[in-house]
Amino acid sequence: MEKITYIYQAGRTARLDNMNSSAKEFFYGYFDVKDKLNDVILLEFDLLSNNRFTNYLNQFLRKISGLPFFSDLIVNKKNKKTLLESKTIVSTNQRVGFSILPMLWLNSTKNINSIVFVMGLFNNNPKNFIKKFFREFFIKLFMKTFKNIIFLSSGEYQYVKNSFPQYNNKTHFLSFSIDQNFWTFENSPQSNQHDKNVLFIGNDGKRDYEFVIELAKEMPNVNFTFITKQIKIDEIKSKNVRLLNGKWDDLNITDLDIKNYYQNSSISIIPIIESLQPSGQSVALQSLSMGVPVLITKSDGFWEPNLFEDSKHIIFVDENNVDLWKEKIENILEDTEKYNLISSEGKKLVIKNNNLEIFSQKLMQIINS
Repeated sequence: MEKITYIYQAGRTARLDNMNSSAKEFFYGYFDVKDKLNDVILLEFDLLSNNRFTNYLNQFLRKISGLPFFSDLIVNKKNKKTLLESKTIVSTNQRVGFSILPMLWLNSTKNINSIVFVMGLFNNNPKNFIKKFFREFFIKLFMKTFKNIIFLSSGEYQYVKNSFPQYNNKTHFLSFSIDQNFWTFENSPQSNQHDKNVLFIGNDGKRDYEFVIELAKEMPNVNFTFITKQIKIDEIKSKNVRLLNGKWDDLNITDLDIKNYYQNSSISIIPIIESLQPSGQSVALQSLSMGVPVLITKSDGFWEPNLFEDSKHIIFVDENNVDLWKEKIENILEDTEKYNLISSEGKKLVIKNNNLEIFSQKLMQIINS
């Protein structure tokens, strides 16, 4: 029997016991693969690992390369046996990928179908010569070692195809997809248009947190809800902000809670810093699936720029300028026809393109390749 092993950082095991209040997208096809194939198992980082030697080695590798080596959290004695007996290993992000890279490289004769999902790996370009050298070395080793590399941003995918043409046969682009059975509006989102409730969700390093604080300050007649761990209460500059301390993998705010916030929001905003990383992708798709219009900074990292049409499916904002964002927000909240168009067309596009069933079908093709 062919064993398939999924590896995650954290947060999945706890959610498996309460899937009624959780969406499935951050399992990266696990449920559909498990339905089709029998021997599918799930591993997570052991955050309490105390392997001192491996820990020190990973600290050294992170320091010289800036890359996320954490093999001490996953390649213990028990997991190593499981991993080396696997026909396919699915690393659900590059942190997991780099953490098992030494093991895969040292056991390259095992012919494991090693699959890794990548987001924003090629965004960083260190100025330090030593770090730059080792980063490039380990990325080349990463590209050479993994059998299939899946990108969730078309921009990063095209960059890699141009930069590493020798690996075009192992690189793939999959549209990140969401659980549309979960992210669906129980009432008409259009009824929220004039409530002037703006939602901001995010924790990654490419969100522009300082800007969103300033934007809320300059729009005192609009209600803002921030769901993030990256903003502290003493950083808020205005009384129109409700701050909720939340992050996906710590479960203090569930997906069902997030869904309720979407249902009570007029629009969702995603101000980001320029990057190849597809920042805000899941929040945007969840919002659009709920029929909640999205405003997002236009950047090179936007996941499918040729598919999402400005002012039809989504609203792009050229830069993080307060006056520009104020104008865009006020316009969408006042223009009922435009609001209804984006609410409807954005939802239709996500249902058609960012569907977990299609995602899983394409992933199965890669697993079986």
